[in-house]
Amino acid sequence: MQKIQLSVFESIKHDKTRKKSDVKYHYHQSLELVYVVEGKIVLKYKSAPGGEDSAITVEPRQFAIIKPNTVHKREYSVKTHCIKAEFVCAGDTGIMEFIKESEFVKNMLYTDEILKNLRDVLLFTDTQNLRFNLNRIKEYCMEGLISPLDYYSLDEEIRMLLIEVLKCYRNSTECAFRNAYLRKAMAYVNTYFYKPDLTVRKLAGHVGLSTTYIQKLFHESMNISAYAFIRNIRLERAKNYILRTNFSISAISKEVGYKSEQAFIANFKKRYGMSPDVYKKKQNNVDYFSFTPELTDYEKVYVDK
Repeated sequence: MQKIQLSVFESIKHDKTRKKSDVKYHYHQSLELVYVVEGKIVLKYKSAPGGEDSAITVEPRQFAIIKPNTVHKREYSVKTHCIKAEFVCAGDTGIMEFIKESEFVKNMLYTDEILKNLRDVLLFTDTQNLRFNLNRIKEYCMEGLISPLDYYSLDEEIRMLLIEVLKCYRNSTECAFRNAYLRKAMAYVNTYFYKPDLTVRKLAGHVGLSTTYIQKLFHESMNISAYAFIRNIRLERAKNYILRTNFSISAISKEVGYKSEQAFIANFKKRYGMSPDVYKKKQNNVDYFSFTPELTDYEKVYVDK
């Protein structure tokens, strides 16, 4: 059975006073994910060596997916912290071929759309808890030695990472068909849901509309109120924290923007029909695919600038 492997995992901090790094174009057979925590990256790429440049800017809480064999390079102009992960497939099968045939991937929503629309580089906003999943994987990779007891945990972390990526794709796809003001509002909520002072009035002010009109947009396009949208985003994030951490309910409520633990529990029960504690107990973890934790060598080819 072919296995997905993590070939590279790096937490990169670039000081703006240092000389630029990663200035050479290169390509490799791995599927790459670059997540910006702080600062920004200009990601330049081309379909083939000698081709014309294309470029995207990756800002905080955004990440780029780079297709295997895409010629690319990263440039930093400000102090930046980013996380880079590269995935390959054990054996002779290419990572994209394996993904297309994987039962795990086939069972996930929106996979066909992603594979059909996967250009050289795709840019997403982290509308889930992708950074948290990456940090969890980082904890396993830092030591370089993983015990057999950790195998299942790593499987689970990679599985959750892929699910979070697909959710981000779903959110961006749904958002693309919305009114421009609504897209801006949804992006703002997805970025600042953790702030207790995020209100409908503040959201309306950010997009330049009245509270009455922003409410009308949400009702007409999504059949919910702007307040309900903010609440639902917070509760979705809370579910991830409940399942993936040992944080107390009080701590989770603060992480997702609630001032009151009681208000958080009441909202959670109203939406999901059970308390956060009961929800955690009811979830069943399923091992969808096998992951080999040993970091493997892979070929990186540099090309002329």
